[in-house]
Amino acid sequence: EERDVVPAIAMAIQVMEFDGTVVGVFLRSVVQYNVETSEPGPWQWTDGDRPVEYRRMCQKGGQWGAWTNGAAIWDREKLEAKVGRLNEQWGDASEQEYATRVGRVFCAAQIRTAENCDFSDCNAVAVHVGSDRTPGWAPEIEYMGNGQYQCMSYGKPVDKDICDKWVKHK
Repeated sequence: EERDVVPAIAMAIQVMEFDGTVVGVFLRSVVQYNVETSEPGPWQWTDGDRPVEYRRMCQKGGQWGAWTNGAAIWDREKLEAKVGRLNEQWGDASEQEYATRVGRVFCAAQIRTAENCDFSDCNAVAVHVGSDRTPGWAPEIEYMGNGQYQCMSYGKPVDKDICDKWVKHK
């Protein structure tokens, strides 16, 4: 496939060095339910001998859009200096909390790797492996008394069947 020969890491670094508002470059798709999770900007070019076509991917709806734990290249110095570190005390919600903070200051970017492709799914150079949860994932279990409980993940209720398996597993 043509994307196998795209120098994505070098392209990502070039975009971050060129555009001060870009703190990272997504390498995988940021599409959920056939809708981009970021607010995509217009396609533009870096300068130099080998210009790179990219678009900013900024915060959408005040939460997601400028950060992902998925495959990406990040300017960690810029993140730590302007945003701070990811706070793991938020548990499952830490990615969304951090994405919100990053999006208040920076945008991420998507590089164009496929001609005439306007979406992150066809420009992605990495994929999410598998459809299961990340190994080691566990819901947050809230015991409510009288044998009642509920499980949460990323601030949202987990399916009761999955929750029941985790409660019995503990």
